[in-house]
Amino acid sequence: MFGENEFAARFPNALLAAFTALVLLLWGTRIGGSQTGWRAALIFSLSLQVIIHARAAVADMAMVFFVALSAWCGWEFVTNERNRLRWGSLCWLAMGFGFLAKGPIALLPIGMLACASFASGLRTRVTRPPRPWEWLAGVVLMLIVVGIWGVPAMIRTNGEFAAVGLGKHVVSRSFVAMEGHGAMGIAGYLATLPFYFVTIWITLFPGRSGCRLTCDTCIPVH
Repeated sequence: MFGENEFAARFPNALLAAFTALVLLLWGTRIGGSQTGWRAALIFSLSLQVIIHARAAVADMAMVFFVALSAWCGWEFVTNERNRLRWGSLCWLAMGFGFLAKGPIALLPIGMLACASFASGLRTRVTRPPRPWEWLAGVVLMLIVVGIWGVPAMIRTNGEFAAVGLGKHVVSRSFVAMEGHGAMGIAGYLATLPFYFVTIWITLFPGRSGCRLTCDTCIPVH
């Protein structure tokens, strides 16, 4: 649509960052009212890490958007019995698109949904948790979404999509340094690990300062 230029490469992530803020606004409003929703959206939007990735030509913001969307829809899937089919479908569809954007990391909401199904704070709100077949149907839907794009990609690349896209850039990246990221060997990994615990408070600064603001609204919900 915009041709091959810097704007065309960066614009989608800026748009996805805005959509992620909208998801947080709507989800936060559902949980604790409009004040909580606006605070969540602003905290996210003003974080340095978000500002950087919303302008970078990388797949991270697409993954963040789909993970946020699947987490919100998954929360509704667990707590909203009246519209469970609709929310469940959106949850697993978003999870599938997140997988295509960045790999298995996008499946993290599954753990959140499993915990939420048995959390004591939600038991008073849920008279009937999702049945096993509803979980299974969701997983199948997610696999279909991944397969519609992933299978043709495997065929057209003669298996390189799995070997490079998943094997190298997902599995290998977790164990070895690549493209200047990470450290060489286990000793280097352990030596640089504190770096991330320090920088996360800077790159996600508004989240740290905003916690006390949002807790006043969230506590009555819990």
